[in-house]
Amino acid sequence: MSGSVREARLKLTLAPFGLFDDHEFEVQIFRGTHAPVRAMDLISGDVEPLAQVTIRPKEGVKPVMLTVTEAVNQALESGTGAVTFRVVDRTIERLGNRKNKEEGATVEAASVQLEIER
Repeated sequence: MSGSVREARLKLTLAPFGLFDDHEFEVQIFRGTHAPVRAMDLISGDVEPLAQVTIRPKEGVKPVMLTVTEAVNQALESGTGAVTFRVVDRTIERLGNRKNKEEGATVEAASVQLEIER
């Protein structure tokens, strides 16, 4: 597969929950050839930060839209045609969850879209 796109946008909705006032999330992109997501990807370091998103549980769900044109074009140029993203809760990584309470956000599966303009 080769070619390029004029614009690519990743859309998703984060639904926060828990006691912290806010959560800082980082959307990351896997680098290199990447197969479908595996359990090992939870700890993989083969990623680059793409964007930071702060959400507050009291404000409810947050739609997120990120421009990912460069990543999509790189995947097309490499011939893989596949791009894999992950969302990491940096607040929990930094502060932990010592009381073992529900904390973080869910990605609403039906909201995940990759929009392409040729």
